[in-house]
Amino acid sequence: MLRLGSDPLHQHLLGDLLAAEGCVELATAFRSPQDFGQQLRRGTLDAGLLSLASIKGVSTGARNPALLGLDSAELEAIPLGSQDLQLLYAARHLSRPPQLNPLRRPLFLLPPASCQLLLDEQLRRQALMEVRNTETCLAGDLVELLRREPLLLPAHRSLLKSSPWQDAQLIAVPPPDPISDRLWLLVRPELAGTPQIKELEAQLHRKIACSDLDED
Repeated sequence: MLRLGSDPLHQHLLGDLLAAEGCVELATAFRSPQDFGQQLRRGTLDAGLLSLASIKGVSTGARNPALLGLDSAELEAIPLGSQDLQLLYAARHLSRPPQLNPLRRPLFLLPPASCQLLLDEQLRRQALMEVRNTETCLAGDLVELLRREPLLLPAHRSLLKSSPWQDAQLIAVPPPDPISDRLWLLVRPELAGTPQIKELEAQLHRKIACSDLDED
């Protein structure tokens, strides 16, 4: 039985894998790479899905999670591929796509800065829109924030096919500058070669690779 860590924006990638892989314990929260490393070392998690988003074409300085405070001797970082993100927002707040509406200046809604450090720094440096960080780790609470306020949430549009997002009447539009989300499966070294992890890795590879092909 694996104890997996993910966040509310990527939990849908694991949803239909949990029963098949026997991963009955899923801990959902926004975590920094350092938080993941600590929980893997302590044994409170066996594996975790790490997301590192960044604006394409903008220097990131560090592209590998090992350079973001993770000790490669203490965990295995398995690259899973990348996804292009869009901006999710509630149509009720905006009469036109956000980048075309100068009358209402929405905010980017992001996880805590430490959990998406590269994207947070890039957006603040470019100053295209203000950035608001949220500590909430429940998908339903994020949906309610988007319903109440004119917020733009960078996420993959496949999220809109899962609950509670699919019933929230959200719209996905391309960001002003393309945003890429690179994903890793972080695993305790002693588990990295096990059949369970290998199968989980293979299915995540397929799900991530196919997510863009499944878009409408």
